[in-house]
Amino acid sequence: MFKIIAVDDEAPIIMQLEERLTGMGYDVVGIASSGEEAVTMSKDLRPDLILMDIVMPGELDGIAAADIIKRELDIPVVFLTAYADDEFIKKAKNAGPFGYIVKPFQEGQIRAAIEVGLHSKEAERRLRDSEAVTRALLNAPTDDLILLIGGDGIVLDLNVAATRRIGRGIDDIRGLNLFDLLHTDAGGFTKSKVDEAIRTGKHIRFEYEHLGFWYDGFAYPVLDSKGSVAKVALFVRDITERKKMEEELLKVQKLESLGVLAGGIAHDFNNILTAIIGNISLAQMYAKPGEKIYKILEQAEKASLRAKELTQRFITFSKGGAPKKKKVSISELARESVSLALSGLNVRCEFFFSDDLWEVKIDEGQMRQVINALAANADEAMPEGETIRVFGENIAIEAKKAVPGLPLREGKYIKLSFQDQGKGIPDEYMSKIFDPYFSTKKRGTQKGMGLGLSTAYSIINKHNGHISIDSEVGVGTVVHVYLPACEEEIPGNVESEVTALEKKILPGGGHFPLMDAGLLSRKARTHSL
Repeated sequence: MFKIIAVDDEAPIIMQLEERLTGMGYDVVGIASSGEEAVTMSKDLRPDLILMDIVMPGELDGIAAADIIKRELDIPVVFLTAYADDEFIKKAKNAGPFGYIVKPFQEGQIRAAIEVGLHSKEAERRLRDSEAVTRALLNAPTDDLILLIGGDGIVLDLNVAATRRIGRGIDDIRGLNLFDLLHTDAGGFTKSKVDEAIRTGKHIRFEYEHLGFWYDGFAYPVLDSKGSVAKVALFVRDITERKKMEEELLKVQKLESLGVLAGGIAHDFNNILTAIIGNISLAQMYAKPGEKIYKILEQAEKASLRAKELTQRFITFSKGGAPKKKKVSISELARESVSLALSGLNVRCEFFFSDDLWEVKIDEGQMRQVINALAANADEAMPEGETIRVFGENIAIEAKKAVPGLPLREGKYIKLSFQDQGKGIPDEYMSKIFDPYFSTKKRGTQKGMGLGLSTAYSIINKHNGHISIDSEVGVGTVVHVYLPACEEEIPGNVESEVTALEKKILPGGGHFPLMDAGLLSRKARTHSL
């Protein structure tokens, strides 16, 4: 039952009004005869609605009292008046009444005015609560993008995260069409989902890729008092890192499956090779050096040893290829391995290592295999004989400051970067570069079997490290290798062999041109595993 206070300075009128209100089922909790009394009684009783005469004696007439009650108590007021002229009604409007009842009263008029006033007040409260919830959502500390748009796509409001992603201020974005702010494909796709939410009246979930970023979004229809869709709330989350992690997990699972198969094949194949190589050695004992048969046997032995090397690569995929680690200076190993791999070729190599580069605990033989594969790939990418640059630096991963695209645990790492000046890797190949036997080169013994990067990935993974590739067609490729560092650092009296060029480029031993020189633009594709 709604509680009502009736206010009028004429006793017969107030008695008649109280009787009618009670008969209609309302609870008349108070009767006042002045504006001052109405304000005091409203503060004490907190009714749902007040029926207020406009013209009353005292310092506060009905209009002044209604204004105080609205500002301080937020209780709806319906005016009682014998005056219906436009000028008087205009003056009364300033108090923000929820309706008027013109004397003499009619029961239907009273009920209609009260019900409209109560309904309007409830609608106003709901709207205010809805706006408060909306404001709380928009001000929430989140990286998710939140936008409120009209059915035509006009941005009504948005949060700070959305302004950062769009690259404009809130006031600059409000009033613009969201679909025009997005890339053509993304804008068209988002519009189709918003239109679907408006058409069905149900929330729609969608996922899309835009300029190299992946997004997971919801479109929620916001209904008005009539049940029609008035607005659409968009909640969008950047899931790029999750997508990369899922991609890496699939890659690991694929290589693990291949590892089981490769390990079995390598075991059986090694047994066969042992018999072949043994018999070749025996046959050579019955032949004399210089004879034709001896040369044939020598070639067969070399081919068999190359096949044995191939089986060793298979073993790398299997669980039997666990690294036998020892503490190593990665700068010395990298210099030695790269120089050996490029020996006799027309490719130059420059080294840029931090003076205080930490040591690592690795399987030296397996890591040579990784470096040889990366050097060989860089060489093949530059048939004209350009320069390969190898960088080495210390990095620390903090738990609270995760680096995007680096699925590494908290700790210290050595980062090796191999930069070539080749033609780069086309976009369509980026997702396949670590697949076993994938190669853009012609098939054949001299061109390789496409196991180099797959082997490198498997080795780095078993060292609890990480490998990723940045590439841009026409600019070049950079391969980054991350390896866990030892707790102990290299002794201070061990000097790195930094050339004069390195000293010029590396002031203080810590600045790397690879990171700042803009070798790869923001359009460069990255593949991380």
